[in-house]
Amino acid sequence: KTINSMVEAGDLSQSSTVALVYRTNAQSRLLEEACVEYNLRYVIRGSSGAFYRRQEVQDCMAYLRLFYNPRDRNAWARCIKAPTKGIGPASLKEFFSYYDAIKEHYMEEGRTSPPSPMDALMSLVEGNTNSTPDPSQFMSTRSINRFVPFASDMRALIAKGFLEDTSTFLLSIVDDLKLNSHFDAISSTKDEYEDRLANVMELAKASERYKDDGPCLTDDGLNTPLASFIDDVALISELEPDKESESDGRLTANLMTIHASKGLEFDAVFLVGNEDGTIPTQKAIGQGEDSVELAEERRLCYVAMTRARTHLVMTWRREVSYFAGQSFKYRDAVRSRFLDRIVSKRENKKKRAQPSKQRSQVHQRP
Repeated sequence: KTINSMVEAGDLSQSSTVALVYRTNAQSRLLEEACVEYNLRYVIRGSSGAFYRRQEVQDCMAYLRLFYNPRDRNAWARCIKAPTKGIGPASLKEFFSYYDAIKEHYMEEGRTSPPSPMDALMSLVEGNTNSTPDPSQFMSTRSINRFVPFASDMRALIAKGFLEDTSTFLLSIVDDLKLNSHFDAISSTKDEYEDRLANVMELAKASERYKDDGPCLTDDGLNTPLASFIDDVALISELEPDKESESDGRLTANLMTIHASKGLEFDAVFLVGNEDGTIPTQKAIGQGEDSVELAEERRLCYVAMTRARTHLVMTWRREVSYFAGQSFKYRDAVRSRFLDRIVSKRENKKKRAQPSKQRSQVHQRP
């Protein structure tokens, strides 16, 4: 909104270069959504990519899609591999052969509501009636043994889905299916793992907007909070960030972390999230004022500020969220000590440049 206003005021032109810079990748989610809301063209810089296309976010969304629409075979294929369950493409093909046989059996009996693949999965732990196909006719013993633990986990989660809101349910999926271990396994470093966890928590926070709409699963499965959340995510993720080569003369906002901004310059830089706990991070603050970690955070803040050629805008939030127990809570934000120091210096400089009348009188001689 501010960028559009600066363009209208003439402070920026359509050819100006603009960057939205943040400390952690998870912060990009709200900025991406804001760009979509205000029809501001944007591009993600760095290797992380758009928020809803990050691997850990897509893994979590695949499970939510699977519970919402058990017939989504793309979701099945992704969930089977995240985390690995010893179920390969051949075993998954056997399972769907079993499901297709059940569906065909229902159609032959003239039933109007055939079961879903999730119903077929549940039958592996709940047992079949004599009138339905035997899974051993379509699946090897090894495949059945691999699917049974997964079926038990999913059955327990379905029960939770009828009680929990979307955000709480998402966190239950992460905990019950041990997705954290999966994210650790696919990460090369501790920082990358922590980055993935932060993205997952940001996804859970995004679903908080439906917290007051009741349980995410219902008997009819229609117009549920889970459905609304999935639809919203689909709408945003379909609007792929613009590529640099697709320039049409419109101003483009460059979204990036401080690390990704090194060596670059822009006409205007918006450094967001200037709160203690973000810039600098809570981890660095915990190390003490004279720590190497806090000095590095100060250096990063300086790096981000010096990316600006003409305009530098530093913002902070009125309140910040944190996770406690089973939900997100909010507290008043504390403006970054780095920004406080800048503001203090500017105020002192103004005072020195504009002496008061009282000070002038003191120096007068009678």
